[in-house]
Amino acid sequence: MVTLLQYITGFTFFHGLVLFLVLTFRPQNKKTQNDVKFIVLAFTIYIGEFLLVITGTIVRFPQIILMSYPLIFCIGPLFLIFAQKATYSFQKKTYLWFLIPVLLYLLFIPFYASDATFKLSTIGNTSLLKERFPLLYILSGNGLPFNGFTLCFLVWTITYLREKLVESSASRQIIKFLTSLTIFLGLCTIGQVVWVFNPVRPLGLVLFFQPFAFALGLHLLGYWLILTPGLSQPLLKAATNSYLKSPLPQEYKNKYVVALKRLFEEEKPFLNNDFTPEVLAQCLGISKHYLSQILSQELQTSFPTLVNAARIKEACDLLKQQENPIMQQIAIEVGYNNKVSFYRAFKKFTQQTPSDYLAQHRQNKVS
Repeated sequence: MVTLLQYITGFTFFHGLVLFLVLTFRPQNKKTQNDVKFIVLAFTIYIGEFLLVITGTIVRFPQIILMSYPLIFCIGPLFLIFAQKATYSFQKKTYLWFLIPVLLYLLFIPFYASDATFKLSTIGNTSLLKERFPLLYILSGNGLPFNGFTLCFLVWTITYLREKLVESSASRQIIKFLTSLTIFLGLCTIGQVVWVFNPVRPLGLVLFFQPFAFALGLHLLGYWLILTPGLSQPLLKAATNSYLKSPLPQEYKNKYVVALKRLFEEEKPFLNNDFTPEVLAQCLGISKHYLSQILSQELQTSFPTLVNAARIKEACDLLKQQENPIMQQIAIEVGYNNKVSFYRAFKKFTQQTPSDYLAQHRQNKVS
């Protein structure tokens, strides 16, 4: 079984390496997102180190916890980042989920570079760990933490895509693939949970099963990327226009315009004096760049003009409703910090001062 395990692991490592190189050196028109390539790379590094351990080339302590183990925890967050980019709603803060496993990976390197005496003094006697913390000892020897962590992100990714993705054949393929991957990983997790709580645990079978599952998952991912290259490509680039560098499809523009109008009508976030483009982009679930593109191309306006127009419209409604309105109070209620800014914006959009507008409204009401 060990020989078969070595063959499977070796083939998987070679396949992952070739796949990563193919995706990296693809033609420009078929280029793959860096986030997707890193998923393949993380798999490959982990399998490569596992191959070196089972062939006796290197020794790890504990033997099952590989130095690259934290690295594969990047895979789940990278799927979420891919989903955000696929729906043109990427938020840079999502990279924090990705950076934590990378930092852990870097912290592991000095530990494994140290001598065996230091490792033993740091971790302690493994038999003592097994006696005092049996569940922790078992979990340290399999991929259950990774499976659970990645499953959470896959479910999060699928939910996110169903909410944000515009209906199309490509979107259905993305969700179908990720759903299949989630089911596969879920079955692997169930099998490992059964193994953890089973009094009879065949270690050899587990050592065989884990890389086999990784191999199958890596092959499925590879064939998906090759057969449907458009799903993993970055946004097209052009040099003629700043928005053409990351074009937003028309169906997404329409979707976010409707969402923006509904937000302004129902929640009226512009009434807060600290309302900024970043806040609006976060409310809509898109990047600031795409927000600017929507305002410019679809509404032919800018953020300050949009907000001031909405605030002045709200101010006009308040002036009509109140019997004896106080201008300073009206200005604060609609989001202005002072009366001067309010008067300047009001005159710009109505060609009148608030007092003149109120007087004209009352005159029209009487007549």
